[in-house]
Amino acid sequence: MMFVPSEAVYCEIYTSTMDVADKARRARVFIVSPTTLWAVLNTMRAILKDARMREQADAIQREVGLLLDDVGRLSKRVDNLESHFSAAEKDVREIRTSTEKIIRRGDRIQDVELEKVAPPLTLVPPAAG
Repeated sequence: MMFVPSEAVYCEIYTSTMDVADKARRARVFIVSPTTLWAVLNTMRAILKDARMREQADAIQREVGLLLDDVGRLSKRVDNLESHFSAAEKDVREIRTSTEKIIRRGDRIQDVELEKVAPPLTLVPPAAG
């Protein structure tokens, strides 16, 4: 930026000596006056702010991508844990079934009335005769 401290000189550059203004533009020099200085500075500030926001947006998008990767891994781990819980639940059901069968068998055995059995026979040797 080239600051011209007089509005009159600034107007003279752009009205009478356009070749100076053209050369400045080609050289990427902004000629500014007291009035236009703030407008140019505000425009430059907005451009820089926009550039920073874009950089931050890229960083945020990268972080969101990494976060989504983490969520994907977490989802797989939850699926694995769920399958382990399902297997454990199945094992518990099977153990419960076996336990109930054993209890029913025990109850049936307990309910059977044993017949009174006569005392065992004793053999008496034959009399000699």
